[in-house]
Amino acid sequence: MNKRTYFFFIYTLLTGSSLIIVSCLFYDTAAKILPAAASLVLAHLIADFPLQTHKIYSMKVHSTAGLVLHALVHLVVTGFVIRNPMENWLTLVLIGLVHFSLDGLKVRWKGPVLDGFLIDQALHLASLMLIATLFPVQPAILSDWLYPTLAYATLPALLMTVWVIVAEQQPGNRIQQWMRHRLIDVSQIEAKITPKTKAIVPVHLYGQCCDMDAILDIAGRHNIAVVEDACHTVGGSYKGRKAGSFGVTGCFSFHEQKNMATLGEGGMITTSAPEVFERIALYRSHCTRVYGTSTKYCSLDETRFPRGKRFWWQDFDDTGYNFRMTDIQAAVGSIQLRKLDELNGRRIRNAARITEGLRDVPGLQLPVVRPECQHVFHLYPVVIDPDRFGMDKETFVYRMLHERGVKVGTHYIPLHWTTAFRKHGYQPGQFPVADMAGERLVTLPIHPRQTEEAIAYLIESVHALHG
Repeated sequence: MNKRTYFFFIYTLLTGSSLIIVSCLFYDTAAKILPAAASLVLAHLIADFPLQTHKIYSMKVHSTAGLVLHALVHLVVTGFVIRNPMENWLTLVLIGLVHFSLDGLKVRWKGPVLDGFLIDQALHLASLMLIATLFPVQPAILSDWLYPTLAYATLPALLMTVWVIVAEQQPGNRIQQWMRHRLIDVSQIEAKITPKTKAIVPVHLYGQCCDMDAILDIAGRHNIAVVEDACHTVGGSYKGRKAGSFGVTGCFSFHEQKNMATLGEGGMITTSAPEVFERIALYRSHCTRVYGTSTKYCSLDETRFPRGKRFWWQDFDDTGYNFRMTDIQAAVGSIQLRKLDELNGRRIRNAARITEGLRDVPGLQLPVVRPECQHVFHLYPVVIDPDRFGMDKETFVYRMLHERGVKVGTHYIPLHWTTAFRKHGYQPGQFPVADMAGERLVTLPIHPRQTEEAIAYLIESVHALHG
């Protein structure tokens, strides 16, 4: 075995080891890690072997053209083994740049370090680990049409390890379907699932539940979690079962504008899984454990931390947070919870009165209550057809406020229109249904303290502007 073959053998072993480790970062089970690692190692060898012959290798290490060739070969071959290469183009470009830079470093490396191979592997492994950290590995599926806090929850600060995949309808009949219910199009979800998908996050928007039978069926077949966003639908139900009780967790908001509130801010998570409950309880309060029982902290395992003569001790499972609600907020929330059914009943009656009063206005598409749902009308969404109604959304909102003194809402701005998500490659026009909603959907005032006179004035105002 000559020196060059020996170097290449060592290089192959180091490359294989590094790519297997990187595969572990990209794939979550052994059944996926082994074929992924094998394919990446094969790609690396295909790219490198011809360049290790004396003639091409000499060109590679002695000229810019050779460095570019090596980087391009890696770029092309790696593209065949990375899932959805067109969606990961920036990853491929980074890999190409990494190889170009590392090869340039080896040209200048004069020390006795296997002609730079060990330096190559150390930096190559570090760079690919960084790429694996910075780019999508654990997507969640949710709608583009919602308030961005839910999407922010899937984009951890500093290192973005989760991308949002938007289940979006196509133009045509599905636009009409969405305008009726304003909920995620279940028929689009399955096509968005990849082996990396960790959760489906149905948003029970405006007070009405999504099609949970279909969503749970999809999640069950693909062995992924369902996390419900029930912030708009506290007290609402689907086929007699309360929103927030279907998924691994249900998430609720007690902001002052929600159907129940806790002095301005607050929230709650529900789960029937004991291990999930303990994990949430830990992270809510600094991941702290103490001896005995506590209303604030979880309990220490005394087989790991013998009490001895100590009456008090703290340990921390991880770096947690301080997300505790105050006692006063909780007390208000308890009273609000007792009144919830009554308050929701008022919203339902008010919504029925508004629907009756606006039913015949041309160019307004009113919300439709699905028969299997109890819609609790956190908001009253209306879609405006500007040609039939006689004005666009912006004009309607402006005139209602300045001519009639009625503040109309715009819930929401499509996520892909916002600066935060445009930074990640999303653009206006990418999701036609959400684009349509952003241009046409408004929310009319509705709340449980709305008087009959206020509802009558709201209906009269809409008729006056249309007339």
